[in-house]
Formats: sequence, structure tokens, C-alpha cells
Amino acid sequence: MSEEIKITDSDVTVKNLLSTEDFNKDTTDRIEKSDILIVPLLEFREKKERVFYPETGNFIKFAKKELDEITIDLCENKGQEKTLDLHYDEILLPIIFISIEFVRNIGLPIITSLISNYLFYRYSKRSEKDKLIVHVQIIINDKKKQKSKKLDYKGPISGLNQFEKIDINKIFDEK
Repeated sequence: MSEEIKITDSDVTVKNLLSTEDFNKDTTDRIEKSDILIVPLLEFREKKERVFYPETGNFIKFAKKELDEITIDLCENKGQEKTLDLHYDEILLPIIFISIEFVRNIGLPIITSLISNYLFYRYSKRSEKDKLIVHVQIIINDKKKQKSKKLDYKGPISGLNQFEKIDINKIFDEK
């Protein structure tokens, strides 16, 4: 299995999230002020509803404990969160949305470390944790350029160190 991180353009930007008509003021404030925003799948299959992956609740609780100086929030109106009920052998982590400024100041390795620590904490009792396949999506937004890049990884937990090799400045360079 490939351990490569695919880097693609993403249409998930702060501007697009803020233009979501049914987000209330509290949600738009959280979108603008959060260091790390957990975004839902904006459309799941044929349905036009926003849903979060099953690991979202546990991940956000863990992240808030580990990174208590950093603002972490869900991108959804409070009380309207919907979580997928999937029976899947692979681990689907929530979609992490961060600004390019956050990455430059804090660093992508902090996010990778948070993810690795969460997986170790959550799955440490599994005897075959080295064989677990994890899906990680990190969307990095450059508010000034109004562009986002999605970093998409699917592979063993041991391959998460691939994120440390990414040069954030290069992925936003125009060709």
C-alpha cells in the first residue's frame, strides 16, 4: 500500500464556509476564530447534508486536552452535528482545517504528533495496531490567496511521518 500524501486543491476555504447559509452567528464566529477547525463532509453520497466521521467526538475531546492553548472547534451549529455510523475496518479521522499562518507558527509536525498520540491512546490495546489503516485529511487554507490545499493520507500509522517532509510554502507556489 502506498504511504504517499496526495496534495490537491480544495474548495473548502474560510470564505466558502462563511457563505454557508444555515450557519448561525456562533458557528461563523468559531469558523473565523478557531486555530483548528474540524469540518464535516459537506456532502455524503447523494445526501446534501453535512456529516462528521465516527472518530470526530473522541478526537476533538483528546485534542482539546492535549492542546489546551489552541482553539479547536467543530464547524457546525451546536446541536445539529451528525455523525456517520460506519462499520469500517479502517480508521477515518475527522477532517482538520487549519490556516497557513497556524502551520507556519506552530508547524505541521504538531498536528501529526497529535494524530499519532490520539491513535496510540485510542488503539493501544489492539494487538495488530501496526496493521491498522488510517485516513487523514488536513486542509490548509491561505486566507490571503483565498486558496486551500488538501493533504490526503491513507496508510499505516507508521507512515504519518510523511507529513513532516512537506514544505508548506512550496505547495502554495504558483506554477
